[in-house]
Amino acid sequence: MKKLTRILFVSDIHGSTPVFMKALSAAHAYKAQVLIHGGDILGKYMIPFYKKGNVVETEILGTKRVLANEKEVLSAEADVARLGAYSLLTTPEDWAELVANTEKMNGVFYEQAAQRLRSWVAMAEEKVKPLGIKTFLNIGNDDYQNAGSVIENSDYVLYPNNKVMPLDEDHELLSLGNANMTPWKCEGDMEEDELFKMLDLLASKLQNPKRSVFNLHCPPVDTSIDVAPLLDGQLRPIFLPGGDPRMDHVGSTAVRRVIEKVQPLAGLHGHIHEAKGVDKIGRTQLYNPGSEYTTGLLNVLLLNLSPDKVESFMFLTA
Repeated sequence: MKKLTRILFVSDIHGSTPVFMKALSAAHAYKAQVLIHGGDILGKYMIPFYKKGNVVETEILGTKRVLANEKEVLSAEADVARLGAYSLLTTPEDWAELVANTEKMNGVFYEQAAQRLRSWVAMAEEKVKPLGIKTFLNIGNDDYQNAGSVIENSDYVLYPNNKVMPLDEDHELLSLGNANMTPWKCEGDMEEDELFKMLDLLASKLQNPKRSVFNLHCPPVDTSIDVAPLLDGQLRPIFLPGGDPRMDHVGSTAVRRVIEKVQPLAGLHGHIHEAKGVDKIGRTQLYNPGSEYTTGLLNVLLLNLSPDKVESFMFLTA
């Protein structure tokens, strides 16, 4: 019987607590030895909860809600966490002050994000540490680039960003959460030349490149897993005469160059939520499980590796 390592890979959960919890459960249910989160783990926005007398008022997805007791508040906070957002108990005056002060808003947002990330790390330590499931939790280009310091405080969950680390006794994991420049100019975006230098330096640290697995948040350009709607100068989709959005390849030339050069066993990617699929560059199998985090759905890749080959894979949704 061949020696196999089973990997469960998920990406772009953007702060959704139910999706994170499902990933922990799926790793157990599908008997994975390794669980990898491929980046963009933080949420994107906060929702104010206003304390007004004996009630709390908020608005979630355009629906105003008046919360009469603690149970209703907790239920609304859970709805916000499912969306990947953060709830902040505040006053209209204090919220207006935050909106007017970008630096202060960023500070409060980061603390909310870090608090949830700490709770996730604690969850992983509780749920998968007893099972011995090796767990990697990485940031992406859309995350605060110092968020990894929260993960590094764990004595079990591994922070792999910009590192080469043992995946198992036969394979190494090369990880990087940065991406080529996006229209949003995220904190983790960079120019292609700089990105290639980082990747090339990382690849030089591999002991056995042909047995490596690349955990790169951004997919390589000109593949089936890097296709996204083309945007105009106002970040709006451009539509074709028939009404369909115009699609374009938005992946990284640097990622493609390093994959072509090194030819690892597999490339695990995310970043483009709608580009779920599989492709190949030379001998390297490429995967993007896609993301539907706003609906609470978990999209994962289940990958079986022998020492020198990808034996099988499966996409799953829960």
